[in-house]
Amino acid sequence: MSVQSYIFEFVKHYGYVGVFVVGFTQSIIQPVPVLPFMLVSQKLGLNPWIIGVVGVISNVLGAAVSYWLGFFAGDRFLKKLLSQKQYIKAEALFNKYGIFAIFIGEPYKAICWMSGILKFPFYRFIIATFISRALHTLVYIFIGHVFQKIF
Repeated sequence: MSVQSYIFEFVKHYGYVGVFVVGFTQSIIQPVPVLPFMLVSQKLGLNPWIIGVVGVISNVLGAAVSYWLGFFAGDRFLKKLLSQKQYIKAEALFNKYGIFAIFIGEPYKAICWMSGILKFPFYRFIIATFISRALHTLVYIFIGHVFQKIF
């Protein structure tokens, strides 16, 4: 069973608690984001707006953990988590765009860690993370709503 399949089944079984766990860990270590669950919310029997709220809160909390892990652990640990290509991409994105890299947010966990490693001001990081995740969530809820009406 693939990681994506396992996580889908996990969310299907645990509902909103599963969404919270996925959103929290997405910001730290695991590769599957919360946003796609909004697209298939009817199939899961979940409300996309509640998934969105839970997803934003869990992403922001997980992002704070990633930030502080990066701040204190530095890049030694991050280089073990990411491929060299992902690490270089995240570092270049952050160095080029600064706070806007958080809004772009991909690769998301790398940006969270990199913010701490580069000692980006925490309050600016959290505000940008919240705004970014909320905007991503609104877009996904809209797309999911449209697709669920069509299909």
